Amino acid sequence: ETLADCGAFTGDTVLDFDRATGGRYTRVYAFEPDQKSFGALKKLASGLNTKISCIAAGVSERSGKGWFTTTGSVASRFSASTSSCTDSVAQFSLDDFFSSRPLPTIIKLDVEGFETEALNGAKKIIGAGQTKLAVSVYHRPSDLWRLPILMKSLNPRARIYLRHYSTEIADTVCYSVPF
Repeated sequence: ETLADCGAFTGDTVLDFDRATGGRYTRVYAFEPDQKSFGALKKLASGLNTKISCIAAGVSERSGKGWFTTTGSVASRFSASTSSCTDSVAQFSLDDFFSSRPLPTIIKLDVEGFETEALNGAKKIIGAGQTKLAVSVYHRPSDLWRLPILMKSLNPRARIYLRHYSTEIADTVCYSVPF
């Protein structure tokens, strides 16, 4: 597998993935735009596996720069408005980033409400029909139905599953599995 971990934070998913696979995977690309969290991610990855690449950038619909609020916590996020942002950070569309690399077989998106933009930036990858998706659908109330519909429209041949992992609203994940 090749994992694109978008919103890698301090590496919790990277660690789980490495342990679950016993380190047997092709590559992990861990995207994290928050510099405070990125330091912890980089430290964790350096102690795990040389097949983990940490990218100090976010994911979006277009490559370039984006307005971002850095907090060093799960409250960090991109915004369309500059008034609430603290930084300008690099961002990639996954289609651009993987245009000269092997495509990811799994994309995990937990990007604090920026999932729609990230999915739109991966239309070619998802449309190719080989990539599994795990997308957080709890950052906005409408994410619960809008994101699964978007995921299905990007790959009509995929099966869509919704799973909830806690007693709180957080940790609701929508999966898209090609068949």
